[in-house]
Amino acid sequence: MDFRTLLVADYVVQVCCALGLLLMSRSVAGLRGLRWFAWAYVAVTAGLVLVSWPEAARILLLLWIGRLLVLLGAVLMSQGIAEFAVANASVLGWGGSLLALFAPLELYALVYRPQLAVAIFAIAFAAQMLVCVLVLLAHQAPGERAASRTMAAILAAVAGLCVARAMLAPLRVNLDNFDGTTMGLGLAFSYLVLSAIMAFGFVWMMTARLRNQLEMQARTDALTGVLNRRALEASAVRELAACQRRQSPLAVLAIDLDHFKFLNDAYGHAAGDIALSATAGLLVQCLRSTDLLARFGGEEFVAVLPDRDGMRASLIAERLRSRLEEMRVEYEGQQLALTGSFGVAVAAPGDTWSAVLRRADRALYEAKRTGRNCIRGESSVLRPVVPRSTSRGVVFN
Repeated sequence: MDFRTLLVADYVVQVCCALGLLLMSRSVAGLRGLRWFAWAYVAVTAGLVLVSWPEAARILLLLWIGRLLVLLGAVLMSQGIAEFAVANASVLGWGGSLLALFAPLELYALVYRPQLAVAIFAIAFAAQMLVCVLVLLAHQAPGERAASRTMAAILAAVAGLCVARAMLAPLRVNLDNFDGTTMGLGLAFSYLVLSAIMAFGFVWMMTARLRNQLEMQARTDALTGVLNRRALEASAVRELAACQRRQSPLAVLAIDLDHFKFLNDAYGHAAGDIALSATAGLLVQCLRSTDLLARFGGEEFVAVLPDRDGMRASLIAERLRSRLEEMRVEYEGQQLALTGSFGVAVAAPGDTWSAVLRRADRALYEAKRTGRNCIRGESSVLRPVVPRSTSRGVVFN
């Protein structure tokens, strides 16, 4: 293949990747980081144009600026990966320091030690690629591991090629990375292939992230951020089956905010939304990360407590009840008080999810019927506990 044709193809791939990623970043909400990848391709393309310019070997300034731009592209790429992995994360400080160190060293090498100039560039580029690899491996969300690990492997391969290039650089005196020799052709072709693969890798990572976000939106309640009813039912069936296999208990709490309609009528639905969000936050704070919590509808929540028997479930319910009673929700300068009614049920051997939920719901109805701000449950599986406040506390059928 003609060398110039290969270079033109390389530029076309770079530009297409940049435009494609930039358009995706602007048209699809939630794909943070893509714009950094797009600008990384722009910087690398501009740098390669300068480095491969016919007069670049004699005009050292072109080589110097071109390599700075290519390294800048690596810095922008690492920032895109960091922002993708963790919202608002930044590695630009590290990248800026690398550029500040690289610029004078590279300029000195181009003027006084030309055989080391390529080695310095290759080592700096490899270092920035390794930053990308470390960020990808350190932050792997479920559902994104395959894409992140594949991308990390690709970037590690790029870093390995750069290290090999640095080791071979002292054996050659040519200043240009991309010349017409066999090595130059090999480098240009390798970078052409890797550029296209990296673009697909970025899109794969972003697609995995977007799919996770859509799945999360489908599973969670938009107002409170906890599971919705459909997601709870699917997860609770699996959790109940797992507890039955290992012969461990499972408790269910049905929770309903008392007189919630009055709160909405008196203060408006905005106050009700704030109260629901605050309640969900309190419940999440008091429960374990392995417990399931969902907004079941309106002002009702359901919590699934794996490996919790009746006595333990009653203690947890009382803690939640008293904490809810103590909590104050601020709305337009007013302190709103909330209380909740609790129904507790514990799964029996061979129980189905719907059967356990029905018993918890019946217990909740009994708590609301007999005064609210209390706990009702099956006396056969619950033991009384001493309430921590002077309110109704725990009551049993």
